Amino acid sequence: TTYSCDNCTTPNCDLCNYNKNSCIKCKEGYRQEKDSCLEIENCSLILGNRCLKCQNGYYNNKNICITTEFCLIYASGNYNQCLICKSRNINNNGTCKPVDENQQNYSALHITSCKQGYIQNDKINVFSNSLFCESAHATKCDSVSTINSNGTCVKNTCNPPNDTNGKCTSEVTNCIFITNGKCKECHYPYVLSSNKCLITSDDEFCYISDKYGCVRCKDNYYLESSTKSCVKCDEICLTCMDTSTTCLSCKSGYYLNNNTCSTTAEYINKCLLLTNSGGCVVCNDRYYRVGLKCYDCDLKCATCNINTTCLTCNVTNYKTTSGDCLPQSSINGCQVEVTKNGCSKCLDGYFTLNQNECSKCDLSCKTCSSTFKCTSCASSQVLISTEICVGLSDISKCLEITHSHCSKCSFWNSPSVDGTYCHSKAVWWVIIISFLFIIFIITLLIGLTVLLTKKIMLIIHHKNIEKVTAVFEIKKSNIHFISLQGGIGVSSNIINFNSEFEEIPVEKETRELFCVSNSNRNVVKIQFSLFSKIDKFSVRIEPEIITLKRGYACEFEIFLTPRCTCKIHETLCIVSKSLKTSEEKYNNVTLMGITVQTTRIDYDELIEHQKLGEGSFGIVYKGSYRGNTEDGLVEFEKEVSMLDKFKSEYIVHFYGAVFVPNKICMVTEFAQFGSLQDLMKHKTSSEIDIKIRLKFMLDGARGIEYLHTNGILHRDIKPDNFLIISIDLNDKVNTKLTDFGASRNINLMMTNMTFTKGIGTPKYMAPEVLKKEKYKKAADVYSFAVTMFECMIWGNAFLKESFPYAWDIVDFVVNGKRHKKPQGLNDDIFELINKAWCDDLINRTDISNIVKSLNEFIKRELYN
Repeated sequence: TTYSCDNCTTPNCDLCNYNKNSCIKCKEGYRQEKDSCLEIENCSLILGNRCLKCQNGYYNNKNICITTEFCLIYASGNYNQCLICKSRNINNNGTCKPVDENQQNYSALHITSCKQGYIQNDKINVFSNSLFCESAHATKCDSVSTINSNGTCVKNTCNPPNDTNGKCTSEVTNCIFITNGKCKECHYPYVLSSNKCLITSDDEFCYISDKYGCVRCKDNYYLESSTKSCVKCDEICLTCMDTSTTCLSCKSGYYLNNNTCSTTAEYINKCLLLTNSGGCVVCNDRYYRVGLKCYDCDLKCATCNINTTCLTCNVTNYKTTSGDCLPQSSINGCQVEVTKNGCSKCLDGYFTLNQNECSKCDLSCKTCSSTFKCTSCASSQVLISTEICVGLSDISKCLEITHSHCSKCSFWNSPSVDGTYCHSKAVWWVIIISFLFIIFIITLLIGLTVLLTKKIMLIIHHKNIEKVTAVFEIKKSNIHFISLQGGIGVSSNIINFNSEFEEIPVEKETRELFCVSNSNRNVVKIQFSLFSKIDKFSVRIEPEIITLKRGYACEFEIFLTPRCTCKIHETLCIVSKSLKTSEEKYNNVTLMGITVQTTRIDYDELIEHQKLGEGSFGIVYKGSYRGNTEDGLVEFEKEVSMLDKFKSEYIVHFYGAVFVPNKICMVTEFAQFGSLQDLMKHKTSSEIDIKIRLKFMLDGARGIEYLHTNGILHRDIKPDNFLIISIDLNDKVNTKLTDFGASRNINLMMTNMTFTKGIGTPKYMAPEVLKKEKYKKAADVYSFAVTMFECMIWGNAFLKESFPYAWDIVDFVVNGKRHKKPQGLNDDIFELINKAWCDDLINRTDISNIVKSLNEFIKRELYN
């Protein structure tokens, strides 16, 4: 264990014990009161921690200067004896009394003159240093003198007074304290002797002296305590103390008996066995022998061998373990009767000391093993590990002690297992409640923040609406409003979009302004609604919703977007709701407009007749078309987009289309003979001459040439997509190309076109398409070659008997195989077909050469 010195915690403390809060000695100028150091106040002379002299008007009471009513200076140590009274008071034998009201002049002790009509003593002042006297005593001294206890005036030449009684007295050289004219202590190394401070004592009988006077005298002298002088002992005493007859040792021929020198005749009662010479060989009990003399044992002894050591103790004493005899009554706290052997058992609150004695435990202990080591404590105290009993205030955070254990601690703490201290312990229900409370506060803050944010956003929204919305007072406007139910008014019953334009555009917004007012006494909310879902056009209204106060109106922007060429005549509903009563009112206005003529057709204007056929894009009807899927709609829009741009007489004419979902259709030119494939099914080769067949192919080639010139691949060339308009050779156009469901722009996909979507019919597909290679315009040329081959032979190019499965056709084409020239087919025509379905793309002819060749063939056939 290591020890260290800490500073005392008590302010102005100079010395403290093991408890830093308990001060033993205060600093100079401070007095001790319990464990605190307080400043000595109202004191004019301080030495260390004592006040030797209080200020005027105060007296010293237990080192505290206390003010007085009449007395200015009290006698030292006697607070009933006043030395100097306050003004207008007379000191009468140490008691201050107010002066007689009939006095004229007075001193501190006496009246020196009376008022007129009162007599006084006329004696002459015969005392030195006095101004007035009375009855042989000075009553008033001069300015440099004061009256002493003898009633005489003595010079007062010291400042401050050198006597502890507050007066001036004769100076004693090298003296520290003078009390009532007597020196009490000298400066070091001087010694006090006969009221003088000397280097050595002038008392010849003093053996040792110090600054307080003589402390030890020579033999045959003792120290008289009151005078500190050496006085002679009785004649028969060699040394004595306190008094002359209290002997410590005797002269020869005497023996000391109870501090008294006695003669040898007295040995008869002390000696059990005497010698003839008068000496004692064996002494009686209670005496011990030294040489031939018997001396009294100590009163506490029954027998002894020397004066200070008892062999046995008397009946009223007990023998300690150190051999000393002490009174049995000196043992306190013995539970049984005390014997010569001492106490065998101690009471609670005491512990056994030196085997047969009892010593009191510390006040905090109930039982103990030593003074400061407790073994048990009172029920209101706790025994801690250092064997000390501590109270409630000494156990941190303990609130209650039961049966010497801390049974209850402050919040968030719990008693230890042995009940000697409190340790931290979490209170889970408090943590849970705190956690829930924090969550509640956070949720509340978030909720308030959200509400505040919504409120702010709503205000900002209203501000923004006010910036972009034309809200105005009705009385400041020249608009004549038509009154409707619910207290609202409108600028017109009809919203006519043809008021500025004779026809409005399709697929573009047309704007019209419309005003609504509120004449209702309550605030109303205004919004618009259509009674049914209209797919011919769409309407957008800004603002969508507006709140109008009484006497205000709002200008609405109504944007109409027609989806097709149509005449619009619909009802628009104005919904007004009172914010106070929540009552809703419905008013109608008419929405009118006529669009320009476009290729986007109103489905209500189409009439279905009969089904004519079908292609890769969809089913062909006479009069209408209906598709159902979203993908079909996308592909349909792409085809219409292309057909709308095609203005060739060899391409089927496009009139328009309907884009309304579930009513999608496209209107094109009607071909009364159907497709080339249909014609091949219903007509024999003898019915269709080779000349008209060549004309069919020439018109189809011209249609393909037109597409290729415009950068378009058809990608589905086959007899089904050549519509026969006329079979009269004299007509300018007999065949037109149709079905653009698979067409794509060459410029967009020329370098990245592979067979990935299964577009086209396999037997008409070019080998590069079947190989999933990149393909270009030559793919259409190959398909046209197969179509031309079938048209010339007026039959199927790949018969079912030879090619039962589609992949048989694929293998045949991919491996570079082609049909041989059938009988009856013109060599030049077959040569053209070979050039058109050539496997080598470089050597495959283009559609322009085919047009030239077919044109020549027709001319040759016509002239033959």
